[in-house]
Amino acid sequence: MGTCLACGDRDPGDPGERSPILQRRSRIAPALEDRVCLNLGTCSACNHYGGQEGLGHSRCLLVADKAIPAWQDDMCPSGLWEAAHARSGVGDLGIPTEPDPAQTVFLLCGGPSLADLDLDELRLLHTAGVNNTARVFMPDLWFCVDDPLGFNMPAGFWSRPHTTKFIPNRYHTSTRPYCPSVKGVIPYNETMSWEWSKYLSEERVLWGVSVMFAAIRVLFHLGIRRIFLLGCDLHMDKDRPYAADEPATDLHVRSNNRAYEDIKTQFQQIRGLLEDNGMHLFNCNPDSKLTIFPFMAYNQALSLAKQESVNALLGPNPTIGPSDGPPGGPAQRNDVLDVVHA
Repeated sequence: MGTCLACGDRDPGDPGERSPILQRRSRIAPALEDRVCLNLGTCSACNHYGGQEGLGHSRCLLVADKAIPAWQDDMCPSGLWEAAHARSGVGDLGIPTEPDPAQTVFLLCGGPSLADLDLDELRLLHTAGVNNTARVFMPDLWFCVDDPLGFNMPAGFWSRPHTTKFIPNRYHTSTRPYCPSVKGVIPYNETMSWEWSKYLSEERVLWGVSVMFAAIRVLFHLGIRRIFLLGCDLHMDKDRPYAADEPATDLHVRSNNRAYEDIKTQFQQIRGLLEDNGMHLFNCNPDSKLTIFPFMAYNQALSLAKQESVNALLGPNPTIGPSDGPPGGPAQRNDVLDVVHA
């Protein structure tokens, strides 16, 4: 029924006849089932395709400017088996923006390495966080793709005016009673579906398998063009799964470590697209499993961001000189939080 365009091996379509090279785990399915792209297998020769059980469409892991890996069939209604190229233009997410001279942000992810950093250094810099990272450091911007009330957030989180919370539109109503500030919560339209070529052109946020992709897409919309990744470990151990003090079962650890492989591939797909549009990412964890982005030491990233803040403060007609002291910032802009144990 199909041929892997990355390695050239062929899937005869009959599970009983399938070559061993096309089999990965015992749950491999035919390339196409009922013409709705339910391929659950991965070609072990190229390892470029990963379907997901329970979805009615494929999640082709496309690679920019290359023929699509996995199986090609003329009857595939999704059209994802053709060579894909990034769509031109940038979609308007409909999220209000305010002029901000700063174009750099530290994106705090939940890996345990985040807790090893001196986060107090981020107090006067632009920060964004996802999920439970707000229990470790309260950022300027916060993102989630799951039910926001399902997170064990610090007391006062929803009423805090200095943290803007970006949540999926479908959860907006449920959070209103917890956020009296009109600007406290900003809903956005999103979808878990993933087509890398539409990542910037789609007028919805495409996030695939990780909240990081939602955060990066919204940050791009807000004008951010340089992101320093903190706590982006992409590897989980049961003894210390997160920066925040929360446990994880063996199943949870295995599931996350599998998902990290998809995350790596999705980043590989969109890196060129982001850089062509002026956005650059740097990973500040030297031991991270995400190696597609250049590494930058945390201290060096801090220095660059602080210098950018000084330049933004001085502007084209500075009224103070660089020797007059460090730039100020909004009162209580960020807070480093002690995790409160129940």
